[in-house]
Amino acid sequence: MTHAALRKLTGLAALASVGVWLAIFPLYTMADPAVSLYNGASIAEDLFRLRHIVFTRILLGLVLYITLMIFAVGLRELVRRASPTHEWLGTLSFGAMAVWVGVTLVANGLEGGPAPARRLSGGACRAVGEPMRATLASPSPAVGRP
Repeated sequence: MTHAALRKLTGLAALASVGVWLAIFPLYTMADPAVSLYNGASIAEDLFRLRHIVFTRILLGLVLYITLMIFAVGLRELVRRASPTHEWLGTLSFGAMAVWVGVTLVANGLEGGPAPARRLSGGACRAVGEPMRATLASPSPAVGRP
């Protein structure tokens, strides 16, 4: 691929990422702000109420991840071509994007999993709630809080 075509593809991927993100953002503001994050049953009911919106934002998120990965690969290649001594910086940015996409895909799975079920059993609510608490509690020792 020529340098000009690579620059154009990377720029188009960046613009597409911004456009898709702007389409997703309002979908996150439709949730009920009164729902407690500590009440798994109320979260499940709210996700059921918004199930079509949840699935739409997850599908748009998948498009966002594709455009972001194209951008990251293009940026890495542009950095490598511009300065071979700084290739590590492009590779680092690509690796960071790949890790972020992987973690966000897991979060989308946790978000979309309980959406189709109207009533979840207590075990299913714990299955959604406990991993979320563990995820939120894991950085706590790093900042000195138990």
